[in-house]
Formats: sequence, C-alpha cells, structure tokens
Amino acid sequence: MTLLRETGQIMARPDVVWSVLARYGSVDAFSPHVAQSFIIEGTPDAGLGAARQCNLADGKNHVKERVTAWTDGSSYSVEIYEGTMPIRDAYSTVSVEETAPGRTRATIEIGYEPKFGPLGNLMDLILIKPRLSKVAGDNLEGLRAFVMGQGDAGKGSS
Repeated sequence: MTLLRETGQIMARPDVVWSVLARYGSVDAFSPHVAQSFIIEGTPDAGLGAARQCNLADGKNHVKERVTAWTDGSSYSVEIYEGTMPIRDAYSTVSVEETAPGRTRATIEIGYEPKFGPLGNLMDLILIKPRLSKVAGDNLEGLRAFVMGQGDAGKGSS
C-alpha cells in the first residue's frame, strides 16, 4: 500500500478551518483539482455515512467518497469507493490541530493500492504517487487561501 502525508500551516483557529472542512459536499470551494462536488442523494450532509462525488478539474475523472470516521472539530476519514482513478482500496484522512493560538496544522493522509499489478506499481512510482502528493499539497494551499479570505480568519484565541 502506498501512503502519503502532506501538512500545511494555516493562520487561523482550528474551529475556523474545521468549519470549512465540515461542509463536506463543498470541497470544490477550495480544491483546485475539483471542478464540482456534491453530496450523494440519500446520504447525510456531513458526518459518518455522508457521501460525495467529486468531478475532477480535468473534465474526465471523478471519485465517490464515503465518510468512515468523523471526529467533530478535528478529523474525518473517507473511503474512495468508486472512481476513474487507477487506484483501489483507497482512503484519506483529513485532520486539524492547533499548534499555537490562532494557528492550525492541517494534514491530509492518503493510502491506496495501484490498479494493474506490476504495471500499476511502476505507474505509481512515476505518475500516481507524485500526482496525488501534489493534489494533497494543492488542496492544503487552497484550504489555507480560502480560510484566510474569510474576514479575520478566526485569528487569536476564542
């Protein structure tokens, strides 16, 4: 299994950052790689069991993700249960934690198996892993920019 972990610092309180992440169906608001995202009908808007579809910015690919764990205010984990990416058994965890007053570390962890056997393993080394690492980093930067664009971005203590 390939594992990735990207972190970023955001000059805002964790509750402010979490308030953006908790709008589970709206990842397209800050992710430069998602053209459109929406909650899948019949599932909760957030929390355990919520499911969303993310149509990717390339116009060709999509993923469907379902929340498998949700700790309000700090993290959620999803399984990617359907999609057009060359990966399987994929999951992701997004978390936030305060590192200093008014400062948050946001983390994205991704785990997956490449499809296509030995060819997939080679694709993973030269294409998939670098691409998903960039996507995670870009999403953290997009999250930071989005949060910072919200007025005072929740700086300072509560």
